[in-house]
Amino acid sequence: MLSSEWELSIAIIGDSGVGKSTFLSMFLTNSFVQRHNDKIAIHHKEIMVGQKQVQLKLIDISGKEPFRSMAWVHYRTCIGILLIFDLSNRDSYENLKKWYEEIQQYVDQEKIVIRLVGNKCDKLFYDNDQGKDGGNDRHFIQFEEGEQFAATHQMQYSQTSSSVVSLTQDENYQSINSIIIKFTGELLDFIKKFKENGKLEELMGVRSLQKQVFVQEIKKKTNRSSCC
Repeated sequence: MLSSEWELSIAIIGDSGVGKSTFLSMFLTNSFVQRHNDKIAIHHKEIMVGQKQVQLKLIDISGKEPFRSMAWVHYRTCIGILLIFDLSNRDSYENLKKWYEEIQQYVDQEKIVIRLVGNKCDKLFYDNDQGKDGGNDRHFIQFEEGEQFAATHQMQYSQTSSSVVSLTQDENYQSINSIIIKFTGELLDFIKKFKENGKLEELMGVRSLQKQVFVQEIKKKTNRSSCC
């Protein structure tokens, strides 16, 4: 049985401004805190999933350079990735393909779980209340669009808001807390399958080895750039 001695690493990625940091703030503090991360921030939280106590390592990766270009270091050491876009920003949705291709470049997708999350679904309703076109505006991403992208790329899809605790108007809304707990459960099931097939060390051990190699590579690059 997995215990809190296990640290499951999850990377949170997506364009700058889609609400990744406020998404994490809502999960960590259960309150809306306006944050904007311009680097790579790491948070830890222990949660219960069923009868299992799990320590989560949540890696908030900025969508800005140069931190985005270093995201591959974390992709390969994570067991899960939450790919987030802004439901009120079509560009962030269109850029999902680039993010997915980037993940494919560095990660063996047989050894990682990815979930797509549409954030800021409250804007679909509150903008409408304020006299704007709201959910009927073509720049808003409809639930079916997110679901289709996720299905095409073999992911599950969730829709949420990092600025409200609940949203009864949206039948597709899921709280951030429920998304992460459910996702953690999926990760535990994913690991269990490797364990049942006698490949658990292959799944977890490779990540540990890769992390050491990547740190060495970064040091080499840093030394080369500083010596010239």
